Amino acid sequence: MARGAAFTGSFAPVVKQVAPSVVKVYTTSKPRPMGRGEMPGFGDTPFRWFFGPPGGMPEMPSPRQQGMGSGVIVTEDGYILTNNHVVDNADEVKVALQDGREFTAKVVGKDPKTDIAVLKVKADGLPHVTMADSEQIEVGDLVLAIGNP
Repeated sequence: MARGAAFTGSFAPVVKQVAPSVVKVYTTSKPRPMGRGEMPGFGDTPFRWFFGPPGGMPEMPSPRQQGMGSGVIVTEDGYILTNNHVVDNADEVKVALQDGREFTAKVVGKDPKTDIAVLKVKADGLPHVTMADSEQIEVGDLVLAIGNP
């Protein structure tokens, strides 16, 4: 919405324009072997009385970890911005568009300090947002966050 445009009391026009470019981000991490010493509840507890010190039991696989977040398509050829914490340590990343299409994504860049990550999907003609000029933003401007955290 342009600065100076009359606010009608509804964000619906903005949502209609931007929502098709908002994606769900799904991540999966492979399980890693976990020794009993790493298992919750086996620290300095009575379980040690029954099972002994760590290492006396074979390693057990931890469950496959799944995560979910949101992102926004910023180019029609498939670059997507999301949070680094969503994709950090992920072995597989998939994105789902509002129209039902799903793509496997590749993490092409990430910055833990700013919690930003860039994904890339193989597609063309995707709905995307137009970035505003951050130099034109002022304290007091209305903002709207759309996503599926």
